[in-house]
Amino acid sequence: MGSIWSHSNVTTYLGGTDHTDPDAYFAKYGYSMGQFYNLVKKYYNEMTNQAVNQGSMDHLTANEQVLHTDGWHITSQSTNYPYSFIIVINQKTGQEYKRYAIYRNQRNDVANAYPNVANAAKSGFSLNVPVTDAMRGNTYKIISRYAQTPSGEGSYKDYNFANTVTVPAVTKQNKASMDSLTADKNTLRVSGWHASDETKRRNYHYLILMDASTNKEIRRIQVNNVARKDVQNAYPNIYNALNSGFNLSTTVDAKLKGKKVYVISRYSATSNADSNYVDYKFNNTVTVPGGTTGNKNIGSMDQLAQIGNQLVINGWHAASSANGKGYSFLIWQIL
Repeated sequence: MGSIWSHSNVTTYLGGTDHTDPDAYFAKYGYSMGQFYNLVKKYYNEMTNQAVNQGSMDHLTANEQVLHTDGWHITSQSTNYPYSFIIVINQKTGQEYKRYAIYRNQRNDVANAYPNVANAAKSGFSLNVPVTDAMRGNTYKIISRYAQTPSGEGSYKDYNFANTVTVPAVTKQNKASMDSLTADKNTLRVSGWHASDETKRRNYHYLILMDASTNKEIRRIQVNNVARKDVQNAYPNIYNALNSGFNLSTTVDAKLKGKKVYVISRYSATSNADSNYVDYKFNNTVTVPGGTTGNKNIGSMDQLAQIGNQLVINGWHAASSANGKGYSFLIWQIL
């Protein structure tokens, strides 16, 4: 607001006139120029304040974990609206996703720009909103609200920011690594980790030992996961990265002896792990030492002769790796 000068002020400070009004006139009614000035200032401020409802968004970002917003919002009516909120709005539907009560933070830059607006110095906001599955793939905008009630309903003053942000869509990760896969004649040992976003609501974890020659299951064993801080550090966004480790030792029996084995890690929603599961097949293999015969491949020819117009062949062939190989052939070569 500019300065207010009376004739009396001009006479006193600038000269060029001898008028002293309206001081004498005001005095007749017990009034003064100072009171007049204060009255003008009061109504000027009220007139100015009624028009002020401004805001600015400094940042609006989103990643797979957090939606972040910060900025400021002023309104001349803030003294009558003591409760503050940030409201997250689904841009497509226009519906409120969630409302957050906030405490405004210091913004001296705003106070300098709007010195006549009440609470301009306390107009800032900064909020981190945890990203949920329902938010992924959706676009959001922000409303800043001053309200008269703790719920934010009733009478309020809003500022609708034009900024929008899209929360990243679901990207399901399924990662694993085998640290060790070894076997001796008594024990097969396996250790490593398997982390997957699909483990949510799949609480049963099995390691399945597979015959590499037939791709048939030999044995499945339920395991209790162990903490792997290194995996969490490498893959902080995978759902179960921290508790993704496994260590297993299992006894070698006749079903395992002599077999070349690989491992499948499986998380399942069912206790027998036969349905509703997510797998990871490891490329690592190990050959389990054989049984009493070892890894033998032996044979003997009892008879090889031509009798008339027939070739007669008799003998035997035994191999410890023959299990699962249901077809037999004799192959001869003409020299």
